[in-house]
Amino acid sequence: MDVVSEPEEFGSYLVYEQLGIGGMASVHVAESRSMGGFRKRVALKRLLAHAADNPELVQSFIDEARLVRYLKHANIAQTYDFGKVGGIYFIAMELVPGPTLTQLIRQCIATIGVIPFPITMNLLIQICDALDYAHNLRDEHGKPLGIIHRDVSPPNVIISNTGILKLIDFGVAKAASSSNQTQVGTVKGKFSYMAPEYLSGQRPDPRVDLWAVGAMAHELLTAHQLFDADDDYRVIELVKAAPIVLPSRKNPEVPPELDAVVMTALERDPARRWQSAAAMRTALANVAKELQTVVSNAQLIQWVDYAFSQKPPHEGSDLSQLIELLEAPSRPSGKLADRPSRRSTQDMDDGGFDDRRTRVRDDGGFDDRRTRKLAEFDDRLTRTASRGDPTKAERGNRKNRDATPPRKLSEDGDRDPTQRAVPRKRSFLTPRVGSAMIERHTRGHRLVLWLVALLVLAGAGLASAHFFGHPAFLADLLG
Repeated sequence: MDVVSEPEEFGSYLVYEQLGIGGMASVHVAESRSMGGFRKRVALKRLLAHAADNPELVQSFIDEARLVRYLKHANIAQTYDFGKVGGIYFIAMELVPGPTLTQLIRQCIATIGVIPFPITMNLLIQICDALDYAHNLRDEHGKPLGIIHRDVSPPNVIISNTGILKLIDFGVAKAASSSNQTQVGTVKGKFSYMAPEYLSGQRPDPRVDLWAVGAMAHELLTAHQLFDADDDYRVIELVKAAPIVLPSRKNPEVPPELDAVVMTALERDPARRWQSAAAMRTALANVAKELQTVVSNAQLIQWVDYAFSQKPPHEGSDLSQLIELLEAPSRPSGKLADRPSRRSTQDMDDGGFDDRRTRVRDDGGFDDRRTRKLAEFDDRLTRTASRGDPTKAERGNRKNRDATPPRKLSEDGDRDPTQRAVPRKRSFLTPRVGSAMIERHTRGHRLVLWLVALLVLAGAGLASAHFFGHPAFLADLLG
């Protein structure tokens, strides 16, 4: 982001720092000024000077302005103004404060690891809401606009500070009525998120956006870009023919129901893909409801704030070695992993160690009995490992690993739908989402216990009334 000392006057706008620049336009933070002194901060998109000399690019920019004026949805950045100042076309849009999905993914990889799947499902549901609205939008005469975004990707998704996701940059989107239709065989967007049929030169339809959602979902669930290579030609080859593994293969926390939703979006045959954003959104919502992992927008933004408050561990420090020891107590301390720790922070409010249990001395050591015991245990592990004798924990892990039956796969590499999924305990890499889930279940258990207690008391009352009111009992009492 380029910071300017003095704002630039551009018509009725004061232009500040640059947010980004592309092949045909730049985006700046700006402030609109009205006659009453009212000011509003906006994102000002301006056509670059070299693009202004290209009639095709100018028409494309005008088409974008005409298109986005129809888009009025909570999950799409709003457009306020369009015009021309000194020969430069501009579009004034909603300035959304918050990180992009790209920034969130990078932050999590550097600190806490993979984004929890309940958080990912909330993000995907909101993206599907935006696309469902855009795909089915009609003009003032009721005619379908046939809008296709064509560039759904992590950089074009912003999480606002209210937890509402915003889909941005409809610059390469096209409506069926656009005056500057893209020729068959010409593609626009980011290759890693483009559908195979689009890369093959076929005319796109809304299902290309759903493929992009599937590619993003896979990346969010695994912390790895699905189709990544050093050059665009190799990326295109991967998109068209590379095997697509289940997200759960790289992240065991992903449930099989969510695997199925993502893999359906990533079907290379458009006829086997989700046919609408509404259908994919319904499937995601049903999975979240079935697994009782529904995350509200308020919980989403709390978790995002938590994720960005975490700092990458300092490699080689005493604290990082203690983290590794706590994460895997059967690992000899002589060889610590080079990657950041991905342990759960469910028991800690701030994602770090409780200072009441672990204190660092001035000489870099640790100052409590629990830490000394861990160090002694670590030394025993090192001596045992040097003898080549596996520890009890390692033998147990090996036994459990050998006893786990292999997952049945169908011929196309997907999980066999006839195989029943084995329920497993869910864990959440966040203290807030996890505690909210636990609190909700606890309230439900308390309610059940109260109802049982009331029923027992009511039954006891009826029994006592029947006994004390019996004639034989009264005769004995009076007699």
